[in-house]
Amino acid sequence: MRVFAALLTVLCLAATANAALVDVRINEILVDPTVGGGGFDTDGDGSFENADEFIEFYNAGAAPVDISSWQVYVGSGGSHVLRHTFSAGTSIASGGLLTLVASYTGTVPAGFVGSDENTNFLGNGGDNIALDDPTANQFSSYVYNGDPAITAGLPAGATLFGSVIDMGSDVDGLSIAALPDGSTSFSTGAPTPGQLNAVPEPSGLLCLLGVGGLVVSRRRLRNA
Repeated sequence: MRVFAALLTVLCLAATANAALVDVRINEILVDPTVGGGGFDTDGDGSFENADEFIEFYNAGAAPVDISSWQVYVGSGGSHVLRHTFSAGTSIASGGLLTLVASYTGTVPAGFVGSDENTNFLGNGGDNIALDDPTANQFSSYVYNGDPAITAGLPAGATLFGSVIDMGSDVDGLSIAALPDGSTSFSTGAPTPGQLNAVPEPSGLLCLLGVGGLVVSRRRLRNA
């Protein structure tokens, strides 16, 4: 009976960790904030620079997820490099967002985190991004700009949770974002760090029944 109880405990802990990892998903990334003489200024310091790169995470689950000690790896050219470890007490509320910024100038607002590297961390030519849960020793993996999936440089024994998700290709000054939020369907558009991405109606039309008849209006969709 004790052996069975111990086994059941292990299985429950594993299931909990796996559920946490599947709930927390990359929701948006900004690979190249600069374009021409402008771009996107994530931290609002008045400069368009590589330090404005970001990775936004979304909790698709029904409960908050504690991501203390979880790690973000970015890899290209054959191996991953550790870019950030989330500090103790870091969590994402159900339906909430957490945005990891390459380097944040000034006071970091709630819902944002400056990376440990304090410098740009996403390659313009393509990268792997891995979110590692050390408790479960598993990681989720995303690729963009056609970068081939790799595992070198990740923690020893860590296994892939689910399958590698291809986010597609970026456009300078625009982000790659999940539509709808938390999905594996991505498109490019104006960056919206710390905000939910716009969700298009199935037909692109929104019908409202008002006094005196049927009103039909078109909702503005995110750039594709």
